[in-house]
Amino acid sequence: GSYRWLKKQMDGIAHRNAQGLFTALEQRCLRRGKTLTKFDNLISWIYGLFSIYGYSAWRPFFGLVVLILFMSAVYSCNTTGFECSAGGQLYPDIWQAGLLTRLKQTFAPFYGLRDAGSLSEGFFYLGQSILSVTLISLMLLAIRWKFRRD
Repeated sequence: GSYRWLKKQMDGIAHRNAQGLFTALEQRCLRRGKTLTKFDNLISWIYGLFSIYGYSAWRPFFGLVVLILFMSAVYSCNTTGFECSAGGQLYPDIWQAGLLTRLKQTFAPFYGLRDAGSLSEGFFYLGQSILSVTLISLMLLAIRWKFRRD
């Protein structure tokens, strides 16, 4: 209740940055309370973790970069049969192809599903697409809120 009252007070004086902070704190308190269902609590936790309830655009951006790098490594290792290096020597052409493929999959979600050779590869593409769309959406939402606050 107190955070909601403070948020309304900040709205009354048009202090949008503080209003956003109190909104994030209110959501955190709601999550820690016993009023949310398990699913709502999970969604709230993910939203808080990856964007501080719309307050940070850097967290989803960083998460997207980590996702691209991780999926690139998995893709590159899978392409070579998990022989990513031979005698400590990396295969730069394979790593580059993996990075380009993952970037394409990130910014054109679900594109790789057409080329999936197996069910597990399809789930791999689907998982990355869903995570990418989620992180890009959180980043754009945080940027929107930032412009609205300023």
